[in-house]
Amino acid sequence: MRSQTILSERVKQQGFTLVEVLVAIAVLGVVVLPLMGMFGMSLRTTHFAKSQVAAAYHAQALMDDFRVADAANRGQIPRTVIDSKYSYERRVATHSTGLTEVTIDIYWVEGKLERSLKVVSLFAP
Repeated sequence: MRSQTILSERVKQQGFTLVEVLVAIAVLGVVVLPLMGMFGMSLRTTHFAKSQVAAAYHAQALMDDFRVADAANRGQIPRTVIDSKYSYERRVATHSTGLTEVTIDIYWVEGKLERSLKVVSLFAP
């Protein structure tokens, strides 16, 4: 008889109390809010990394262009637009050893900041 009473009380207790629901929502909020901040930060980091990779690609392509260019096209280039987002500047210096140092700076704007990437390479005559 006692087991039937306990069983019938459990059947009557279906669902959660208001306090249990509020505690569950509070715990969920404490866990989810920091995760949402992390997702936002990871999106910004991924976007910045994508821009840096594209800038490195442009710098490598410009360095390859310099490598195959004839002597007349191997000079300084002032800031020049590559596409709607990136621009570059090329500086060339010849060392006493005969090596040619080429510096390519890639610039782009991200948000309110101007970012840059510098690539330097030495070429033998």
